[in-house]
Amino acid sequence: MLWPLLAIALIWSCGKDDDPAPPPAAPTIANFSPTSGPVGTVITINGTNFSTTNASNTVKVGTATATVSAATATKITATVPQGATTGKVSVTVGTQTATSTNDFTVTVPDVDDPDGDDPANEAPTADEQSFEVAEDIAVGDVIGTATATDADEDELTFALVTDESERFLVADNGEISLAEGNSLDFETTAEYSLTLSVNDGTNEPVEFRP
Repeated sequence: MLWPLLAIALIWSCGKDDDPAPPPAAPTIANFSPTSGPVGTVITINGTNFSTTNASNTVKVGTATATVSAATATKITATVPQGATTGKVSVTVGTQTATSTNDFTVTVPDVDDPDGDDPANEAPTADEQSFEVAEDIAVGDVIGTATATDADEDELTFALVTDESERFLVADNGEISLAEGNSLDFETTAEYSLTLSVNDGTNEPVEFRP
């Protein structure tokens, strides 16, 4: 009876070793900002399941590969490369790719204003802002909407610059929400501090704290 029992034990052991490892979760893109700009524009991509190693994320604007300067699991910062044309933004991690819903529009600088800093166009302004939020807020619920003013009434886009807690998302229109997979615990942290930027499409983005 010893040999049959031993053979069965060995077969079970081999069966466990042959179980395939689950594939990594695919990346997703929630949004990116700004949504337009010339070559050299720094864009922020918000989503999930990005690699925390810069080189392990392949970011493309259209078919041109961008340079990744920073990466966390939920945010990537990349620079629009030379040769980029208007198209979708994509992030590839391993063999899996996420593609944005909207296009990034590559603009051409005005020959009379190659730096894109029109002295006749004023940069937007924004004051520090604060919002109260319930501890049991659900993922995706809007916590508050950041605001800014622009003397030229340009269309403004907002972006998240820093969030040490990595708990929040900021939409192009300034809406702040809780990122997927996160929750709030006021007993641990009673206040969170974010830095946002607002862009009028002409001047350099202006940073502020909501």
